[in-house]
Amino acid sequence: MVKTLSAVPAARRQRLPLLHLNWPLLLGALLVGLVVFIAVAGPSIAPADPLKTNAILRVNGVWKQPPFAPFAVDGFPLGTDERGRDIYSLLLWAVRPTLVLVGVVAGVRLVAGLLIGLAAGWSVSVFGRSLDVLISTALTAPVLIVALGVVAVIGVDGGQGLWAFVIGLSLTGWAETARVVRELTRGVRGQPYVEAARALGASDAYLVRRHALPQVLPMAWVLLAFEVSGTILTVAGLGFLGYFTNDVWAMISDTVAQRFAGLPDLGQMLSTVSNDIFTGPYKMFMAGSMVFITVLGFNLLGAGLRQQLNVERVRRRTQVTLVREWARDVVEDRVRPVLDTRPAQWAQNAIVLAALVVLVGYGFQYWRTNLAAAPGATAVLEVPGGQIWASERRDPYGTRWVDFKGPQQTPAIAWTFSIEGGFAGGPVVAADGTIYINALNSRLIALDNNGAVLWQAPLVETPVGTPAIGPGGVIFVAGAGAGLTAISPEGRLLWHMAASAPGEATGSPIVSADGTIYYTVAGQIQAATSFGEPLWRENAYVRRVAAAPMLTADGYYIYLRGTALASPDGSPVIDETTRRPDQFITGADGQDYLRVDHLLSHWTTDKGVLQVGETLTWNFGNYAFGSATDAGVLPDGSFWIAYLPPQQDARFVYVQPDGQVAGFVRHPFQSGLVVGLDEDKFAYLCGSSFGQAGCLALRPGQDEPVWALELPGGTLLGGALAPGWLYAATAEGYLSAIGPNAP
Repeated sequence: MVKTLSAVPAARRQRLPLLHLNWPLLLGALLVGLVVFIAVAGPSIAPADPLKTNAILRVNGVWKQPPFAPFAVDGFPLGTDERGRDIYSLLLWAVRPTLVLVGVVAGVRLVAGLLIGLAAGWSVSVFGRSLDVLISTALTAPVLIVALGVVAVIGVDGGQGLWAFVIGLSLTGWAETARVVRELTRGVRGQPYVEAARALGASDAYLVRRHALPQVLPMAWVLLAFEVSGTILTVAGLGFLGYFTNDVWAMISDTVAQRFAGLPDLGQMLSTVSNDIFTGPYKMFMAGSMVFITVLGFNLLGAGLRQQLNVERVRRRTQVTLVREWARDVVEDRVRPVLDTRPAQWAQNAIVLAALVVLVGYGFQYWRTNLAAAPGATAVLEVPGGQIWASERRDPYGTRWVDFKGPQQTPAIAWTFSIEGGFAGGPVVAADGTIYINALNSRLIALDNNGAVLWQAPLVETPVGTPAIGPGGVIFVAGAGAGLTAISPEGRLLWHMAASAPGEATGSPIVSADGTIYYTVAGQIQAATSFGEPLWRENAYVRRVAAAPMLTADGYYIYLRGTALASPDGSPVIDETTRRPDQFITGADGQDYLRVDHLLSHWTTDKGVLQVGETLTWNFGNYAFGSATDAGVLPDGSFWIAYLPPQQDARFVYVQPDGQVAGFVRHPFQSGLVVGLDEDKFAYLCGSSFGQAGCLALRPGQDEPVWALELPGGTLLGGALAPGWLYAATAEGYLSAIGPNAP
């Protein structure tokens, strides 16, 4: 017996409309909407910087190192990776670039599939059969394998990385869409009404546009959803194999390389190249869950759209259909007549114009702040007292950068000053051009810019390293017995501060903007006032270092190689139990950085705990490097890295702010130093090779030195830049002036 609708119980009749709802479409739209929301709003709602690392955290009174498990540490609901980065914030940032890449690839694949499928399905000529062969060939080639090959050939460095993925994922990915469109088009081509139109003289172009496209285009939305789903899976597979956008390889030793990343994407989070898979797979698990949700959402959306296009469903007048028809009637009968009036048209035009103005204004502001301002940026740090070259590394911050030009083109040695017994370090240059240098015969020597001796002042102790010039022009000299001597610009002894504790000074002094003097005593830093009163002397947790300390941009911290201390009292930022970076750096842009071999990172402190921020990554391709020895950051955010290993083939590298190598120059020095860089980014290197000292100049984009000169002597001690001049001192007692006024 067949039951009629009236025979069905009322409660069950009320539930019947739910059976006709397109549940795959609703659930898919809900999941896709959630993913799109995360892509749009994720970075703004992320609770932390996705690149901020946490080397160690105090949890319930216990110091713990990452990775942290989900919900184990407050502030990290999904845990951290091995570098202490918040996985929740990483996910919120990673969805957007991944979805943008997937959307572009899916769009390219869909358009290519539609065009090729239409042509193959409609044409019965040799051209159509050739397209059939092309589709069959593309279907046999696995998309993942093709993408791997294309990405490997093109490379992922610089701006080519995104295009490598777009080309690799699209090269054969269109084939499935083309196959479906081809079969649909062939079905339309054989319909009687198409044959009738052709008999009446309709062209193929008209028939495709009038009959084939209307039948195929509704299916395009279904195909797009499946294209997005398939592309996400392929991108995830590439990421799992170690291929993702924004990636950079860096050597962490002579034989070991590690991959670092800029802004995160899901492929990078799924990569097995990272050690996270061994130390804590939380990042990979969370990223995989996000990929699963996204793929599920688009698959459900595609299935729901396909179900919505089903003929039986289109004919069925469900409640959803009735609501849709009612809404269409309201728009046609009431809303559209209002929109067609002249005032409404004026309002629409005004809204569109306002949106365009806002968009153009935002784009101009972005260009002005992020692109146009970079090349013209100037240094925010100044040498206290306006000295030309105030200490071993030019200023108390150790930037090695000057806002003038050095000897750029074909200079020669203008003069050489020599003294028996040799020098203790390199020279410094006062604001009036006077040159000061320590001699090992316990004298401070003052020279004019022609090499003539102005005066020689006796010192209480044998000097160590390079002298320093304070804001008022007073010269400070560290002694071998850990004392400190102050000499006036006229050569008079002002005061001598005896050592506050036994030790031996091993590094040159620096003078801060407020006149405080800092210098190295073995593995400690000694601080003193400008009146010769000792302030503090604290352990720097390093071995005997023959180098000058450096200040942060705000002068609050002072560091010596990989150690940072608070300048007011010498309290450590990191202690002997914490892994230290290779070098702390203050950039000429006024930012504080630390270097771990080849990579530079911003750093700050939070309640006395070192916090590492965004990393300046760079891609050096297949070049093989030794260990970096020095680095610096220029006012425009570009940086340089010097390699001065004990071998003949050493290098100096310029890196642009976007991580692209702007210069890569070999130099012959087995040992030496980067004296400084001028306002045109000319780098001046001095060193020794096979017992012969020399200096040379480099510039970005030029593979060979601009000029190179040999110096008298065999062991370089230090150098200084002045407008148009380079001064270099050797241990054998020669001070050479390289400049344009050579005879």
